[in-house]
Amino acid sequence: MLSSRIKKLVLFVVAIPIMLFAVFTTILYVKQDAIVKDLIQTLNEDFVGEIELRDSHISPFANFPYISIDLEGV
Repeated sequence: MLSSRIKKLVLFVVAIPIMLFAVFTTILYVKQDAIVKDLIQTLNEDFVGEIELRDSHISPFANFPYISIDLEGV
């Protein structure tokens, strides 16, 4: 009885962070273009001149635990 509760608790404690990371990564992939567009727009307001991008790619596992964003054609 007690070991069953411990197993469920450990599963819950491990599953929640993994699920949150998966949801966060999915949101980053889906909203990638909008996020980058908003950041570039904010940067263009602060800098003299204009920053343009050709494309961007998100790599959540390339430099784990950091999330890498590849900005092409800056």
